[in-house]
Order: sequence, then structure tokens, then C-alpha cells
Amino acid sequence: MPPPPCSLLLLLLLIAAVTVTATTMLIPGGILRTLGGTPSEKRFVQDTRTDVYRESTAFRWRLVTEPARICRKRWDRRTGGQARFCRREPKVVKEISRGVHLALRECQSQLRHERWNCTTVKSSMRRLLMRDTRESGLVDAFVAAGVVYALAEACAQGRLVDCRCRRPRGVHLALRECQSQLRHERWNCTTVKSSMRRLLMRDTRESGLVDAFVAAGVVYALAEACAQGRLVDCRCRRPRLHPSPRRSCETFVDFGYHKSRTFLGRPRAGGDFRARILAHNYEAGRNAVRQNLERVCRCHGMSGTCSLRTCWLRLPPFSKVGRRLRGQLENAVRVSAGNTGKGFALQGPTPTRQDIVFSETSPDFCEADRRTGSLGTRGRLCERESSAPGGCQRLCCGRGQETRHMLISTACNCTFQYCCRVTCQTCWDTVEQSTCS
Repeated sequence: MPPPPCSLLLLLLLIAAVTVTATTMLIPGGILRTLGGTPSEKRFVQDTRTDVYRESTAFRWRLVTEPARICRKRWDRRTGGQARFCRREPKVVKEISRGVHLALRECQSQLRHERWNCTTVKSSMRRLLMRDTRESGLVDAFVAAGVVYALAEACAQGRLVDCRCRRPRGVHLALRECQSQLRHERWNCTTVKSSMRRLLMRDTRESGLVDAFVAAGVVYALAEACAQGRLVDCRCRRPRLHPSPRRSCETFVDFGYHKSRTFLGRPRAGGDFRARILAHNYEAGRNAVRQNLERVCRCHGMSGTCSLRTCWLRLPPFSKVGRRLRGQLENAVRVSAGNTGKGFALQGPTPTRQDIVFSETSPDFCEADRRTGSLGTRGRLCERESSAPGGCQRLCCGRGQETRHMLISTACNCTFQYCCRVTCQTCWDTVEQSTCS
């Protein structure tokens, strides 16, 4: 009997290898689990989208709890784009850290009378950010708003010098617009070098259109550069009575907006459902700053008729942005994952770009719970006779309160003595203080 051919031997070896090798099965969440084999061979192979979300969640937690240390080198391998951002723009990262601090302080100020008071205790915040509740969405929106606000303020105050939103100039602008206008035509204004070179060697309609687009783009870019002050010697420009802070502020806010999108992430149609929730809430925070700019006007001329007026937009106090976001907490929109893997399946009204979205029910925050990050309300100060936010009836969850009287000293009857001293007496007052049982 002749020996079996080599191809048959290879087939038998392959069948044997498949029989010995552990089988795999698909389990919910897009995870492949290996069954069989030695314990050291058992492992989890995660879906790429799950990895991306876990990486963004870890970065998100570090950003909220330790914003000043977000660019530590040992995190560079995990944060990808953020690591490159840290290396290239350290001054911007410093302002981002300041923005996160600003956001968390304002979050605590707005929610100081609520059961959940935006605590920054690390263990609590970490558990909170692991779930997509109203509260975690509000934290994300506050962080994004704080980043945009801090960057715009740094530009306005001169701490950041290059605050331009880098848009294509001149010829690049022209060719991009040409491609946009002709994207549905047979000739779509392609910029492939070999094709464009052959096209420009002939005087056709298309080559003429390219020439016209290029000329228009150059004129537009130069005029815009003069208007925005990037070119100084623009002889056809009229002198202004007052430099336009309006354009500057809009540019600064746009700069903060785009840098925030680069550093924190932007909404995407596909990808992980929870990552889309995170990106949507970041966008809600950014828009809270852009849509709350204050209009300020100044009159010119000798008379009081205000015949000539210059108006511009300026940043509002951040507390105004905080109040807007605080109002979004109760109006947050619940969503769930859609069947197509894109967008949200709605359980209520369609969320706008200003709305906070969530997918999980919040705890009541009455009792301490390590699983949810709730610290409870025991020992919190409250107002005994009030049922409003901060009142014992609402804050203490029906457990009652403990009231004690305290004697405190204050400076009173102060007088000025020449020169130069202020003398005060010490007055003692009895105050009532209630805490939740």
C-alpha cells in the first residue's frame, strides 16, 4: 500500500490540533472566552470597542479625581491620543487641569443642598463614574464645560498665546470647497497629483473652475487673516474705533471647544453605547458655555444718543453655566442601545445637544453603599424647619435629625482708631445646628 500523500498528513495533523485546542464560545458583551486547556491558558479576549470604552473610563476617572496628574508618564501607554496631546501642548493641559478644578467646585456649589452633593471622595467618585446615571452624566458635562471655559479665559487673559482654531487657508480651503461642491459629479475635483496635473494641462471647464476656486480661496484667506489680525499691514483695512472683543471672544471659545473635543473626545455615530453617552454629555457641557455668552455693548460719540455702538460677546460667570447644567439634571433624557448599534433607542423625548443623557437608574443616596458610590446623608447639616433642598425633611430621608446649640464668637462693635487700627469687641451668639441622624 503506497504511503498517504503529504496533503492528507497535513489535514490529519490539523484535525488533531483542533481537537486538542480548547474551544471558544461567544458570550454577551462581545467577549470571547477560552474553555478547556490548562488554567494558564484560560484568558479573555475583549471586543475592541469594549477595550476603548474601558480605556476612556479609566482616563475619565483619573481626569476627575487627579486632574493635575493626568499627564504622568506611566499613563501614556493607556491614553493614546491624550498622551500625544500632553507632550505637544503642556500649557493647554495645565489650563485643562484648572478647568476640571473649576468645574468640580461649581458642581459642589450647585448641589450643596442635595443628597448627592457632587463629592470628590475618590472611592465614591470612581464607583459613580462606572455607571451611566444622571449624576455621572452631570459630572461629565461639568468637566467639559470647565475645560472650555478655562481655555477661553486663558486666551482672553493672555496665558495662552496661540488661540487659533486651525482651519485650512488659501489653496487648501479652495480645493476642499471644490471637492465639497462637486462630490456628486463624475469629476469630483480630485486632488490626486497625476490626475490634477493632466487636467491643468488643458483649458477645459474643469481646469477653469479649479483656477477660479484657487483665486477665490486666496482672496478669502488673506481677507480673513487681515480681519482677525494675523496680518498686520493690510492697507485696505479701515481703522476701528475700538478693537472687536466680540470676534476675539468667539475665537477663544471656539478654541476651547475644539481643544476640549480633541482631548476629551467627540460624539461618534458608531462605537460602544456607553462611550456614545459619555461623548454626548461632554458635548452638552461644551454647548452650555457656547450658548451662555453675554452680549455687551459700548456707545461711541459725544452725545448720549448712542448713534454708533460696538457690541461683543464675553464669557459669563461660570456660576451661570453651572446653573444651566444644574437645571439639566432633572430634565435628563433616558436612552438605551439601539438595534443598529448607532444612535440611541429613546425612552422619552429626543435628546438635543444640550441635554444630559443616561441609561441607568440613580440610587437615592440616602444610605452609604460602596457598590454605587453613595456616601449617604448621615451627619449632613440641614435646616430643621425647611422642606426645600437642604431641609432636614428632604435631606435626612425620614430618619430625623439631631439638633444641638452651639456658642460661637464674632467680632462686633468695631471702631477705627487714628492711626491706623481697628478695634473690635467679642460678641457671643447661640446658634442652632441640625444634622441628619
